[in-house]
Amino acid sequence: MSNLKEEFDKNFELDKEINKTYVEVMEVVKKTHKPNLQKFIDETGLGKGTFYNLTNGYKKPLMTSLVAFAVVFKINLKNVEDLLRAWGLGFEPGNKVHHAYSQLIEKFSGKTMAECNEFLKEVGIQEKYWLNDGR
Repeated sequence: MSNLKEEFDKNFELDKEINKTYVEVMEVVKKTHKPNLQKFIDETGLGKGTFYNLTNGYKKPLMTSLVAFAVVFKINLKNVEDLLRAWGLGFEPGNKVHHAYSQLIEKFSGKTMAECNEFLKEVGIQEKYWLNDGR
């Protein structure tokens, strides 16, 4: 039995090393992209509580907030997927909304929330799934 326990412990330590927590991934994102509160508020219409939750991982973020954050600060899809995975979330294959969100991250980096929502409208995403644009 001790061989199984040793193997388990070794694999568990490796798993922890490979799979970072949300806060650990966000620390890398913050160093690379230097998000700031005022730009976030100005460009998303979301509040400071949402910004601090996203950047500090106080609770599981809304996907729309994380997508808006990624678009504003030009965070790539891989990093967003890493952040989602750290919360046990992810873009679901075959989910039209999630596919549209991934397209926003890949192709609308740095664009306005209005431009993002125009795309979401164009591809047939219901308004309840649109990004906050300060309305």
